[in-house]
Amino acid sequence: MSRTPYISKSKFLQGLQCSKLLWSAYNAKHLFPEVDAALQAVFDQGHEVGDFAKRMFPNGIEIDTDHGDFEGAIQLTQKSLPLRRPIFEATISANGGYARADILNPVGRNEWDIIEVKSTTSVKRRKKLQSAPLPSEWRMILEKWCPLYHQLPEADRRELEGHIQVFLAEKKF
Repeated sequence: MSRTPYISKSKFLQGLQCSKLLWSAYNAKHLFPEVDAALQAVFDQGHEVGDFAKRMFPNGIEIDTDHGDFEGAIQLTQKSLPLRRPIFEATISANGGYARADILNPVGRNEWDIIEVKSTTSVKRRKKLQSAPLPSEWRMILEKWCPLYHQLPEADRRELEGHIQVFLAEKKF
């Protein structure tokens, strides 16, 4: 088994919060406290939700490799793609990057949906922003200055509006 160095999404987010936290996660793991019962229950709930999501795609293919065996997971994913069935823990690599999706589901002839499974009961801030109606003044700006806006299907326009709301809420000018 090859041990390609990697950074997970959670470790990447730790690094954004604090570079010393990221360094410690790789170089001083012994300083982190053991997983307690409460945190283990959260992990267990996440696994239960993942198992439930897999039952929604009964003919799916599980990419089951040893932890850290990215090359093996990538190879299994590549072998599974032509079968055009849902793939659990689908693993891809391009240009030195690596990604793993909870579920890769075939749609259309040559398209796939990436489904990320989350076990949460709260609505995240970004989701609230994305689902809120775009202020009419902002829509007028889009209609006037973005000619492609009118050519988008309605669903894509709403998605774009949601991204604009998140962008404007998070960026300071």
